[in-house]
Order: sequence, then C-alpha cells, then structure tokens
Amino acid sequence: MKMKKLILPLRLLLIAVLIAAVALTIASCGNGTGTGTQKATDAATEAAAGTGTEAETEVQLEPEEVEVGEGAKTITVNVINKQEKGSEVWYKVIIKTDAEKLADALTENGIAEGSESEYGLYITKLIVPLEGGNYEKEAEDGYWWCLEQNGEMTSVGASFIEISGGEEFDFTYLTY
Repeated sequence: MKMKKLILPLRLLLIAVLIAAVALTIASCGNGTGTGTQKATDAATEAAAGTGTEAETEVQLEPEEVEVGEGAKTITVNVINKQEKGSEVWYKVIIKTDAEKLADALTENGIAEGSESEYGLYITKLIVPLEGGNYEKEAEDGYWWCLEQNGEMTSVGASFIEISGGEEFDFTYLTY
C-alpha cells in the first residue's frame, strides 16, 4: 500500500522536471525576446549607459546588409553568431523570392545548406554572400542554428514555414 502512495508523487515530480526542462530549452533559444535588431539596440543602450558586459559592448551595432535573389516577395533573414571571439556577428540578408516556403527561399539563393529528413530540411550551414568573400558557418558538435520569427522560436522547421512577403527571421548560432 505504501508503494502505491509513493508512485503518484514520483510521477508528479517527474512531470514537473520534464516541463521545466522543456521551458528552459525553449527560453534559451533567443536568450531574450525580440528580433536581431532589437537585441542589438538593447546592447547598444547598455553599452552607452555603461551597464553591459565587455562582450555586449563589442556588439556589431549596424548589421552588414546583403540583398539576394529575384522575385515578388521580400523577406529578411538575420544571421546572428555570438560565439565568435566574444562579440556578435550579425548580417541582415534581404531575400527576394517567389518561393512558397522559407527553406526553398534559403536554398535557392545559396543561403542555407543541410540534410533532408521526414521533418524537412535540417539546416547545418548558413552562408552570407559578401563582396570580400562569403561568411560561412557550419554547425559544429554541440551547436545549432535556432530559428525565430517575430522574436519567438518557431514550432516547425523552415520547410514548413510559408512566406507571403514582409516576414523577418532570425537564425542564431547557439550551444545545446
């Protein structure tokens, strides 16, 4: 009888731990809310006020902007990497496309590479075409590209995100 009384509290504890783990995983994706533009603006404000850390004061405040593709729709993709040399690498890629899905717009313009699965494209590498040579970052062991739209981590991959034009996406390079 005592064993049965212990099973219910243990199940409830296990459920609470799982919920906390999922919440922490989702919260760590953006390390805050807002688009890449908002994150850089926040860092600039902290730097001006002298309240930010050294890494925050080295943030590239104005992203290098690149325009690629041809088409009737325009989307913005921010490529953000805070893992390099303690400062943030940030590029704003304006993509003009006729693609229906985000993954198609990215791959057709040479911005993303990855592997296909039953869950769609698993993006492992982002490429930003620059005049002096491309910025390329392939996900290494323990790292991944987190996809956000409107400051929120997406619930599906790029292969399932429909685009109509005007959307803004952030790809942030993070550790697991």
